[in-house]
Amino acid sequence: ITDQPASATTGGTGDAIGAFTRGYDQKSRSTSLFGQLTFQPLDGLSLIGGMRYEHYRKTGYYDGVQILRMPTGSTLLAAGDAPFAPFSVSRSKNFVDYSLQAQYFFTDNLQAYVSFATGSKGFGFQRAPTSGIPGNPTFFQDPYFRPEYSETFEAGVKWSLGYAGHLNVAFFRTHLKDFQTSYRLPSTVVVVRNDQIRSQVVELSADYEIFNGFRASLTATYSDVE
Repeated sequence: ITDQPASATTGGTGDAIGAFTRGYDQKSRSTSLFGQLTFQPLDGLSLIGGMRYEHYRKTGYYDGVQILRMPTGSTLLAAGDAPFAPFSVSRSKNFVDYSLQAQYFFTDNLQAYVSFATGSKGFGFQRAPTSGIPGNPTFFQDPYFRPEYSETFEAGVKWSLGYAGHLNVAFFRTHLKDFQTSYRLPSTVVVVRNDQIRSQVVELSADYEIFNGFRASLTATYSDVE
């Protein structure tokens, strides 16, 4: 229950208040199946493949706004907060993500690898209480927001010096479609989409024991996002 004091700008007078309720509930059901296979065609070479299937069904339930003790002639609540009958929205979607990786060990301490993987982040519904009400443009005609998809390529080299230290170098490139982010309105948090985000990263990490009891380490990262 939220109580808002009336004011001259809203048309209320004295100590009159307007009370209203907003309700939102979401139910999710998911089923998943996944597996991974490793194949070694040559000594030192490993090929790894994996796949994951998921089925999602989500339902959002919205309760209408109930206005109590509104002063006569008050315009305290905006048009978007007008009463509406409870309603629900449902969506179902299937996701298939996979990964491929190749590893090659030149020696027991030196390896190179390359991989490619896809990913997904589930869809959902905006929490805005007036979402989906026909003819009400205040927030959303449809509270549904699309899932987020990613594709990631990675390549790198790992060199172990045993107890003395290590040297690792890696390159990542990730592409996001329908990237989900959010911002806050006065009464709710809204999820929005930013299409086509690309990120490239180079990482370097090194560690070496210069002499007994004294170890030096270095970590560096370069990132380019657009």
